[in-house]
Amino acid sequence: MEYLIISIVFALAHWFFVIKENRIGIISTKPPVMIFLMIYMVVSVPDIGSRANEITLLPLWFVLGLFFGLMGDVFLMWPDRLFLPGLISFLINQVLYLIGFGTYYSAQGNQLIQGGIYIVLIAAMLAVVYYLFKGMDANNTQRMKIPVGIYAVIITLMLISALETFFYQWPMVASILVSLGALSFYISDIMNAWARFVGPITHERLKIMSTYHAAQILITIGIVLAVQFSI
Repeated sequence: MEYLIISIVFALAHWFFVIKENRIGIISTKPPVMIFLMIYMVVSVPDIGSRANEITLLPLWFVLGLFFGLMGDVFLMWPDRLFLPGLISFLINQVLYLIGFGTYYSAQGNQLIQGGIYIVLIAAMLAVVYYLFKGMDANNTQRMKIPVGIYAVIITLMLISALETFFYQWPMVASILVSLGALSFYISDIMNAWARFVGPITHERLKIMSTYHAAQILITIGIVLAVQFSI
């Protein structure tokens, strides 16, 4: 638990330095958030390596996801030069989370509700991508359309897979946490892409980083609780 607290403290410190526009503080507090989340998950699931072989428990996917999230954080410290490597790192992060949630997939549950979730989120994704592409055309960054489009599809699938946990044999609190985390990730990435390709957002860095950190923290806690309750 102490590693989780340390991660949260670094996140709060990072937000403070974002507000103050302190470059040294921003750089020094960004990586530790993810590093201590990884440590928290590993020590909270001590047999995490052996659990990777179980069909219903794959927390190792989420540790790997956190690692690529860390890589994305590092790359995006220099977004003008390393935006694409950062995007690819976070794409891998999303794919690993998607695989992790997908290991719990079940066709059981209310198909009408599940179908409604899919339709709403896919429609939202298409609307966002439409405006992002218009922004790219206006800013002459059309070369980013394919990677951004792929990323939009993957993060939408990740959010859907997180919401699907409500239809698995998960503790309700774990499903709520991972779903809120995935939604927060979705919102953070929309704001990040919007600010880059469409137009500025008021206090954009604080909003982007606070929702991003909240996402990673909530997902991590949710996975730890799910494993500890032995789904």
